[in-house]
Amino acid sequence: MESPKVSIIIPCYNQAHWLSDAIESALAQTVKCEVIVVNDGSPDNTSEIARKYPVILIEKENGGLSSARNAGIKASTGEYILTLDSDDKILPEFIEKCLEANDDIVSTAQQEFGDSNNLWNSQPEHPVHEMFKYNNQINCCALYKKKIWEDIGGYDETMTGYEDWDAWYRATKLGYTITVIREPLFLYRKHGHSMVSDAISKHEELKQYIMNK
Repeated sequence: MESPKVSIIIPCYNQAHWLSDAIESALAQTVKCEVIVVNDGSPDNTSEIARKYPVILIEKENGGLSSARNAGIKASTGEYILTLDSDDKILPEFIEKCLEANDDIVSTAQQEFGDSNNLWNSQPEHPVHEMFKYNNQINCCALYKKKIWEDIGGYDETMTGYEDWDAWYRATKLGYTITVIREPLFLYRKHGHSMVSDAISKHEELKQYIMNK
């Protein structure tokens, strides 16, 4: 059988109560994908939930989001990668439309749900490296060529936030290009305190780290 062209990596730590939503949205894609769930040493029933579905389950000691993403991508067989956080979802046509855009990195508009319903979109349709020096231009859920992950040396496992910004910054510095689809195909769950909240509280520190590197 031909290997799936896309591998969807779902890291999970202490969010088993939302994991089914993420997995089901990945399995519902109009393009068949390889789905890998990484249990990052979670104290809840993450593995039990994952085993209910036709996915690959990786269990590891807790190492943080970057470590979990890297473990999943290392085990993947797809030419393209999508990292999907365990509390978020993607619409069924997400992968199909991103592949049709035919670029190195493809992002979409972001529709929030849960505690808020804001719509977020990147202003430029093709953000370039210089723009990433000031702030992140796309969201964390973007389809990209696995070779990019290899060329940048994976996600930085020392970071405690803005891991995706750092990855896009390094990828565009190497000349990889980005397309943003204006349609909100990524559903971002807003719920109380999150890793994003922690990252924002350390914004200047993390931004300086990215720029210095």
